[in-house]
Amino acid sequence: MDLQEQARDDQSPRMRNPSGTTEPLYWLEKKRWLSRWAWLSIPLFLLSMIGLRLANLRDSYDSVTLTLVLNFVFVTLVSGYIAYLVARGYLVRGAPGLLLLGCGVVIWGATGLVSNAVARGSANISVTIHNSCVYVSAFCHLAGAVLSLRHGRRERTAPAKGQNAET
Repeated sequence: MDLQEQARDDQSPRMRNPSGTTEPLYWLEKKRWLSRWAWLSIPLFLLSMIGLRLANLRDSYDSVTLTLVLNFVFVTLVSGYIAYLVARGYLVRGAPGLLLLGCGVVIWGATGLVSNAVARGSANISVTIHNSCVYVSAFCHLAGAVLSLRHGRRERTAPAKGQNAET
């Protein structure tokens, strides 16, 4: 170990391992340069807002196709993944509250697609359908949370092969 590495070891933060020894956190030092540049996002955001204000844009462009694609990517796919995680949790725990939470997530995920497909460009119909679906989703989440507060309740599962159902 040369003098530079020893000096770096002496100055770097340390973390206690499960074995009881301490080691320097080199990975933390490598990520510190990111924190030095994190403040840069605020002035860039302010400059972009000033630039858009000075551009004096008065027209708006509402693309139904773009809205449908973005809703699918950022709402439907995300809620599908969350529903997958909730279903796995239900299979492990058997708590019926998870089923309602999963139903709420699936309904919430379908709101963007259903509202855009049914409305056909009408903003009022789209917002009404979206808000109605979100209301039903929120009710499912509330019911699932209430059912989850009851700790002892579980769904009955079929007995495994070779086990008697009465025991």
